Parts: sequence; structure tokens; C-alpha cells
Amino acid sequence: MTDKIVPLPKRKSAIDVFADFLQYLYKCTRTYIEEAYPNGATMWTTLQWTADFVLTHPNGWEGAQQNLIRKAAITAGLIPDTPAGHSRLVLVSEGEASLHFCIQKGLTNEAIKVSKSFNCDPSIPYFFIYFQSGKGIIIVDAGGGTIDISTYKQKDASSKNFQEIAASQCTYSHAKSLPFMNTQRQASSRALFL
Repeated sequence: MTDKIVPLPKRKSAIDVFADFLQYLYKCTRTYIEEAYPNGATMWTTLQWTADFVLTHPNGWEGAQQNLIRKAAITAGLIPDTPAGHSRLVLVSEGEASLHFCIQKGLTNEAIKVSKSFNCDPSIPYFFIYFQSGKGIIIVDAGGGTIDISTYKQKDASSKNFQEIAASQCTYSHAKSLPFMNTQRQASSRALFL
């Protein structure tokens, strides 16, 4: 693997390249739905103009970067450039997406149950450090190009509602070069989610 950035094709902007990628994913999704389900073609026809899209972005990306993602989604034909079309696109930071994953998989239950100072589970591709009962959770997403750090706290003990308790951090780095990503266990569990 090289650290050299390959130049964009002539007459293609970064937005155009991202739009091409989104369009490719969209077409693959359409083909899968049409071929995998007995009434797939009919299903696709009914949902293609009303489907919502959720795209993630690195922590710290604000309005300017999010507008570029939105522009790429419009260029790709995912949504029309109208207020109704814009409402069908949801942009979520990678930290928020990781938190939703934790909640859905029940991993935040540990943050509620743990009463010692912390517990780190290195068998999960995201690293969660759980603090004392309901105090908070740190999510470190060591991806291929960025390392995102997010911290959340459970709003109250009776719900799974969390709020951000510190500004998210995003560092551009090759996480695969980090020592804790080089172990056999991490490499195999990380591959499950790539």
C-alpha cells in the first residue's frame, strides 16, 4: 500500500468521483433488491422515489463538507435537489453511527452495568471504554484513514438516550499502522466489519 494520492481523472472533481461511487452503490442495491426478492422489481418501483439515505462522514465534518456530500448525492441521482429531496438525506458522523451500533448490539449495557473504573474489550473492532455506571462511553473508531473519538453520556438511567459530552475528534492517520490493530485477533475481527 502506498501513501501516494492518485490524481483524479481529467475533468472529474472529487464530488464527481464520490457521486460515481454513490451511483454504483445505488445500482448494486437496486439489482440486489430486484433479483433477491420474488416481487423485487415491484418493491423497487414503489420505494425508489421515497427511500431515505443515511450517509456517514468523519467526526468534525461540518456544514461545508456535508454540503459537498449532499451535492454528490444529488449528482448521483439519489435525491432531487429540492427541499423534499434534501429531507430524504440524513448525514451522520461516524461517532454517532458507532454509538447507534453499540446501542443496537447491546454494547452500551456494559456502560450501565460496569461499576469499576473502566473495561476495554479489544475483541471488538471499535474500542469501547466504559466508565462507572452511566457516566459515559468513549468510542474510538480506528478506520483505514481516520481515527474518530467520540464521547457520550447516558441522559438518564431508565433510557438509552445519549448525549455528546465532549467535542468529537477526528485525526487523519492510517489506523492499520497502530500497534493495537496489528494483533491477530484485531485483524480477524476488523475484517468482519470492513
